[in-house]
Amino acid sequence: CDMETDGGGWTVFQRRQDGSVDFYRYWTDYENGFGNLTGEFWLGLSKIHRLTKEGSNTLRVDLGDFEGNTAYANYSTFSVSDGSIEYILTVGGYSGTAGDSLANHNGLRFSTRDNDNDPWSGGHCAQQYTGAWWYNSCHYSNLNDCKDWYNNGSTTSGLYNINPDGGTPFTVYCDIETYGGGWTVFQRRQDGSVDFYRYWTDYENGFGDLTGEFWLGLSKIHRLTKEGSNTLRVDLGDFEGNTSYANYSTFNVSDGSTEYILTVGGYSGTATDSLAWYHSGRRFTTRDNDNDLRSGTNCAQSFTGAWWYNNCYYSSLNGRYFNTSTSNVQGIVCYCEIATQPTL
Repeated sequence: CDMETDGGGWTVFQRRQDGSVDFYRYWTDYENGFGNLTGEFWLGLSKIHRLTKEGSNTLRVDLGDFEGNTAYANYSTFSVSDGSIEYILTVGGYSGTAGDSLANHNGLRFSTRDNDNDPWSGGHCAQQYTGAWWYNSCHYSNLNDCKDWYNNGSTTSGLYNINPDGGTPFTVYCDIETYGGGWTVFQRRQDGSVDFYRYWTDYENGFGDLTGEFWLGLSKIHRLTKEGSNTLRVDLGDFEGNTSYANYSTFNVSDGSTEYILTVGGYSGTATDSLAWYHSGRRFTTRDNDNDLRSGTNCAQSFTGAWWYNNCYYSSLNGRYFNTSTSNVQGIVCYCEIATQPTL
């Protein structure tokens, strides 16, 4: 019993805090419960059902990362059915600071590695994500972004499905290791294998390989950043192994009706601020959609790239990629990864 949080009187049925307990378990374990009630544990679906089968019940989810940031989600409606129908989840009435990452699972049955009750026809969600949950289709993530995946115990960088705004889910590359982890990467340049001198539709929808060089897509970056407070991180490296970074405490991108205007500020880091002071407030420009401030020419065409150009740039990380050292103004000669995460 938690007698301190939000007025006290909470019956805790799950806790993750240090990875000491393996949660990739079988149906019987999740039905009956496992772990140490004073440490990491799962109370058991049969007990959660008994707790919630009568009357009105509230659910609270508390999250925290290793930097001391916290967030919570409250649900005014919560119950779990009995085992005869695989413990169906009923949840609704969200409020809080964490974002509603659970509503997509309302009405779903519980799945474990040996009892597949999810609606995904392409596989088994519990096995795919080494967990157990009231899974929807695995293409409908139960988590808003990479920060959520990190906070819920993911330890390996790679491809994850997210749904930041309750719309159509999509796949991203999550960096779980850099600067505390939980970064949703939306651009990477590393070897010049992908041509970044592309048209508006490409930059709006995304292109490339999420495990290699890619641009996630302006429409998705907008969905990632349109709500709440977000942080931007840019990591740079050259062929001699030198690295630097820039963090921005404020970051968002508007929607397509205003050509994806960039808002960025609050610089810190070891790379010079070549983004906020000159490019914040600017619309995105591609070779076929000129929204820059230079009259008589298109910056994207002049510098074979696409960016939030002013007149024209102090940063242009989608320019032509050179594999050897050069001072050519059309391109970049470095490793580059750009990522964002919500600020709790």
